[in-house]
Amino acid sequence: MADEEAEAAESGRRGLPELRRLRERLLELETGLRESGQPAVQAASEYCQQLCQTLLEYAEKWKTSEDPLPLLEVYTVAIRSYVKARPYLTSECENVAFVLERLALSCIELLLCLPLDLPETKWEEFQAFVQVAHKNLMENGSRELHILTTLTQEKGVWKNPILCGILSQEQLDPDKGARDLQFRVGVLVLMSLV
Repeated sequence: MADEEAEAAESGRRGLPELRRLRERLLELETGLRESGQPAVQAASEYCQQLCQTLLEYAEKWKTSEDPLPLLEVYTVAIRSYVKARPYLTSECENVAFVLERLALSCIELLLCLPLDLPETKWEEFQAFVQVAHKNLMENGSRELHILTTLTQEKGVWKNPILCGILSQEQLDPDKGARDLQFRVGVLVLMSLV
């Protein structure tokens, strides 16, 4: 137990500088997008490509099986950065919606793969962050965080009654409408990826 705690503390200390560099790099990308003299579609496409490349570089630094929290922080930092950049991204670029959707699905996949629920305070922080990010993105007409938002409405990933109903193959209340159907389809698609 002490070895695991020491390893987690070491991972956290190592992760802080990496996360700081990630934030700096994403800020550079956002600044480059805002100040770009390129046509809007080309600037958006370049931003999306560089964002994906940057995330791959940083996501590879942590092993999800050992400590998934730094990777969750990478996703959180990336979503936060994307929300700030979204007003400068044209929807005419097909990658704009795709990148955020894949980022949200990767985040959901990570949450579903966690061996235990996140600590309550960490979950509440993440939950509040997702709600605010979704609200801000909705102002620009982006709905790509909808499934992640739906998943985070409960007190933990595995506390979501729809997800638990799907996993236990229970018949769900049909009166919940299209929102539940969209969530169910999204989770099923995601689960096929896991």
